[in-house]
Amino acid sequence: MELQKRMAHVLDVFRCVAASLYRQFGGTSDVPLPDFLCSSDSLIKEKSRPAYSEADLPALLEGLSAELRGFFAYLRDIEASSDQNLRDCILFFVGWIDYRAKRLRDFGGRPQSSALQRYAIGIMPDMGKYLQVIGIALGQIGEDGVQNIRDVRKRSQERLQNLSAVATFFSAVTSTTFQYTSDQTNSVLGQIVRALWVSSLILSIASAINSQLAMHWGTALYRSARSTLPFWAAICLNHTPLLFLICSVITFSAGLVGYTYSSGQGKVVTLSATVLTSFTSAILLVVLAWE
Repeated sequence: MELQKRMAHVLDVFRCVAASLYRQFGGTSDVPLPDFLCSSDSLIKEKSRPAYSEADLPALLEGLSAELRGFFAYLRDIEASSDQNLRDCILFFVGWIDYRAKRLRDFGGRPQSSALQRYAIGIMPDMGKYLQVIGIALGQIGEDGVQNIRDVRKRSQERLQNLSAVATFFSAVTSTTFQYTSDQTNSVLGQIVRALWVSSLILSIASAINSQLAMHWGTALYRSARSTLPFWAAICLNHTPLLFLICSVITFSAGLVGYTYSSGQGKVVTLSATVLTSFTSAILLVVLAWE
């Protein structure tokens, strides 16, 4: 609503400037104005609207730029608004508005000068082109947006469900394997192995629970927008399920290597376990860093 008001006020100023130039070319202030120069606006029905002149145009453009930045921030919270062309157009339009507002400020104490009026009229076609492109892009999102939101949320839910299922299955594997060391001697290496497998079990359970929490948050009808989430909350919801699962796999694999040594397995077994665990753990760390 505020963005619409800003646009309406800017339109009023452009009409005011155009009407002034029209009267200058007409040679008299009593010349009748065409209909498109009248300040009637069907977008916002107000009984009284503040009167603006070309001297207020820089401030109005700066306010319009701020509203567009806020609109862009809200647009990023919509999963379906992944159209890079729309985002680029909005950002270019904001930069263009800031530049024009700064140039209009350079006119300083000459608010009624014909140079200012001609400059203001000259920027109208470019603004119209930007608005036309943005309007077409927004129209495409309006046509396909609902289905895109459903598809994005469905893929996100499936990803979290898969993570939760894998973490649950892996916790069962870890708890079963832990039973093999429960009756071992209380050696230092045996304690390290049990500590690694208990840590793996805790991390896998945490991964499953965090996946469920993230899935519940994503499907909640009333929830905070992504851009308003605290940093720690965004990290917990978006990254900890996969992070905990990978850490669980690494600690389990390290415990498995330790078990081959503590249980007196042969050199071939211990060597193969060490090499393969190091290789697979390095791949997991690379994937985690890339994610």
